[in-house]
Amino acid sequence: MSSNNLTRHFRDVKGRLEDADARTLTATTGGASIRPDSTFVTITSDTATKIVNLPAAVNGKVLRLFVVATGCELRSDVAADKLNNVVVGATQEGALIAATLYTLVYNSTTGNWTMSGVLAAGTVAPLVVPDAV
Repeated sequence: MSSNNLTRHFRDVKGRLEDADARTLTATTGGASIRPDSTFVTITSDTATKIVNLPAAVNGKVLRLFVVATGCELRSDVAADKLNNVVVGATQEGALIAATLYTLVYNSTTGNWTMSGVLAAGTVAPLVVPDAV
């Protein structure tokens, strides 16, 4: 796994100090894991069959993923977690489209990552529905 970090501290609209980090992660055959403290991850991949894994998360966790030139597959490090209400782990995965920005929000009550995307042209990306590996 390859990872580069850039962390910046800023105040949100209510004056609270927050961290914004940008990381680059290269998808791998076995699955490169996103760090739990990540907020923005740029994903590179050399083939659409490579994998990136979502981290274990806390309720309300917001994660943004930007997939660069080649798409990849998305799974979870937590076997029971869901992506758009479908379990993702060892047996299911969601296909991510190249040149797309995805926003994910985690709900710990349901164990679900709700994900939506925006294509480079600014239009809404197709819904990601995980399917069998």
